[in-house]
Order: sequence, then structure tokens, then C-alpha cells
Amino acid sequence: MEACKVQKSLRAQLSAFKDYLKILEATKVSRAGMLSKKAEELSELLHLLDDSISPEQAKFLRMGSDYTTGRIDQFVTRIEEQRAELAGRQRQRTAHVAQIRTLWAELGMEEEWTKGKAASGEEEESFDDIIKAGAEEEIKVTTKNLEILRTRVSKLEEEKAFRVAEQGRLFGVLGALWDRTRVCPEESDAFKSAHQLLVLSTFEILEKEIARLEKVKREMMKELVGEVRVSLSQIWDEMRFSDQDKLFFRLA
Repeated sequence: MEACKVQKSLRAQLSAFKDYLKILEATKVSRAGMLSKKAEELSELLHLLDDSISPEQAKFLRMGSDYTTGRIDQFVTRIEEQRAELAGRQRQRTAHVAQIRTLWAELGMEEEWTKGKAASGEEEESFDDIIKAGAEEEIKVTTKNLEILRTRVSKLEEEKAFRVAEQGRLFGVLGALWDRTRVCPEESDAFKSAHQLLVLSTFEILEKEIARLEKVKREMMKELVGEVRVSLSQIWDEMRFSDQDKLFFRLA
């Protein structure tokens, strides 16, 4: 009788162990599935951020024998970090593209594209085409690509600074010519106001105006020299200058 009771007790314990084992196996399968999904999600994020993953990242992604909640929490933390990093880089991309578009407008880049001008590098030219098409979200937010965008902004800013300085120099030359050719302030101010844009056509117009005024100045100088010669001749006659005296003062 006692032996029968012991046997029943052992069977109950075995049944309980089997039930517990099933629970553990089900928990393991559930956690393995959860870890697999987390690893897939993390891998996708990492590939959005870079063209390849680092050895450390690859090691972290590998499925091991750790099915603890701690391991799951590690994945959750990494995923949150990479999501934040992705959002930050996307904001950088948006900011860089906005800067590029603003500088394009200020520099009249559409005019330059029409004339066949392009970005200095193949990658920059490729990115320019993507941005022109309004498809900047196709630009992967890798550190390399963000650096290319930053470089593009920097080059455009340098070009803008150069054009501002060159425009100032040309207006300075024009100012001197306007004074010498006696152009009225209203006319010169109107000309300046009409040519403030930093587009290439502005510089062509300024250079043509300088060439025109240089020609006007030369013509005016000829007239002025002629007037001075007439005045000198009259004074010489009035003062009875000899030919020898006139030679000393004669203009070449």
C-alpha cells in the first residue's frame, strides 16, 4: 500500500516536471522568436545608418543561448538608441538639403545647369540630381553621405562668399567710372538696385557696363584734352609765347 502511494507521488512529480518543462520550452520558443524579431529590426536600422555593420554589431546580433529577459532588454535599448540616431541623421539630411536649395536659389544654379555647369565631384553631382528631383529621402543617412552633403553646403557657401566679394569689387570699379563719366546718382543707384542678384548673368552685365563706361571715359578724355589744348593756344597767343616756349608746355 505504501509502495503504491510512493509510486503515485513519483508519477505526479514527473507529470509536474513535464508540464513545467513544456512551459519552459514554450517560453524559450517565445523568447527566441522575440529575440529574432528584435535582431531583424536592429539589423534593418543598422543598415539604414551605414553600408555595412561593424564586427561588434555583428557579434551582438548573433543568436546565442541567452534567452533571458536581460538579453531582450539589451536589444530594446540598442533599438531605441539606433532609432534616435536615425532620426537625428534624418534631421541633418533635411537641414543640409534645405541649405543647398537656399544657396542654389541665391546663386541662380538653374541658370548654370542650363549652361551645362555641374557639381565638382561625381558623388556631389549625383546628389544634386536626386535633390533636384525632390527625392532626397533616397539619400541614405550614412556618415559618409552626410559628410558629402556638408561638403556641398560648404562649397556653395564659399562660392557665395566669392561672388559677394567680386560683386563688391565690380561695383567699386563702376562707382569710380560713374564719377568720372558724370553719371547722375539716380541712374547709378537704379543700376545697382537692378543687379543685386549673385547669378552669373549679373556679373556678365557688370563687366559689360564697365567696358562701356571705360570707352565713354576715353571719349570724354579726348574731348577734355581737345578743350584744354584750345584754351592753352588762346592763352599762348594772348601772352605772346614763342614757339620755343610753347614746346616746353606742349602736350604729347
